[in-house]
Amino acid sequence: MVHVIEQPSSEDAVLSHIAFRTDEDAAVVLKRVQGSGLPYQVAQVPEDGIWQIFVQMPGGLVLELDAKSGA
Repeated sequence: MVHVIEQPSSEDAVLSHIAFRTDEDAAVVLKRVQGSGLPYQVAQVPEDGIWQIFVQMPGGLVLELDAKSGA
């Protein structure tokens, strides 16, 4: 999945984050992220049953990991 967002100027364009979707259960993905020791935030999309796990990588890039909740 690639997010494309319009920017006012191409000079201001910055790679904000990269999103990945997995079929693995969200709780399993979250446990792995917690084990990494990297900072993260979780958002839930209730209507889709999707957890969005945003992981702050060294260097500033954010990984968005999208996974369905098995619960």
